[in-house]
Amino acid sequence: MLGYYGYTGGLEPNRRNWVTLDQVIECYWIYEKRISKGKEIPIEVWAEALPDHDSIIMIPLLFHLYVGLYYHKDRIAYIADGGNRFKNRIDMTINLKDMLKVSLIGCHFDQQNYIDHCGSSGVMIALEFKKAYFSATIPLRLISARYYQQRIRKSLYKDLSVSSGNDINSYKLACIYCQRKFKPGRNRSFTRHVLTCPQRQ
Repeated sequence: MLGYYGYTGGLEPNRRNWVTLDQVIECYWIYEKRISKGKEIPIEVWAEALPDHDSIIMIPLLFHLYVGLYYHKDRIAYIADGGNRFKNRIDMTINLKDMLKVSLIGCHFDQQNYIDHCGSSGVMIALEFKKAYFSATIPLRLISARYYQQRIRKSLYKDLSVSSGNDINSYKLACIYCQRKFKPGRNRSFTRHVLTCPQRQ
C-alpha cells in the first residue's frame, strides 16, 4: 500500500485513506486525457532500473510516493512529492539519488493539504509533469488547477484526515524567465506565456 506523508512529527494518519499504487495510476489515466490531448508519455513504476525512454516514474518508498519526470537521453529526472520530502530531507535526497543513479532536480509541490494524501498529490504531480513535458517548460514549481484538486481528492478519499496546514490555493505560478506571476488556476495562460516569453532564449 501507499503510505502517507507525516507533515509534522507526532501527527497520526488515517490509514483508511491509504491507497494502492494501482488506484493512483488508474486515477491519473482518468484525468490525463484532458491534458495535451492526443499525446501520451508512458507512466512507469520504479523497478530497480529506469526505462530506456522518456517517462513519468512512480516511486513508492517508505510509505510515501515520489514522482519523477525522466528524460532518458539527458539522464535527468525532475522529482516531486506531496510534502517536498525530496527537497527538504537530505536523507531522502541521498536515498533517491543512490536508487536512480541519474541527475535529479527537485521540484516544489505545495498543495498537499492533508497528511495522508500523498496518493492524490502523486496524481496531480504526474499531470503537471505531463503538461511540462509537452509544453517544453521546466517544472520547478508545480501548481495543480483547482478543478483537478477537488475531483482527484474526492475520487480517492472518503474519510476524514488531519490538515497539513497548507493553504493549497495561495501559491502563484511565476515565469522562470521574467518572473511574471499568475494567479492560481491560470495554468494555461502561464504555459502560453512561458512558451512565448520575450526573455526566453
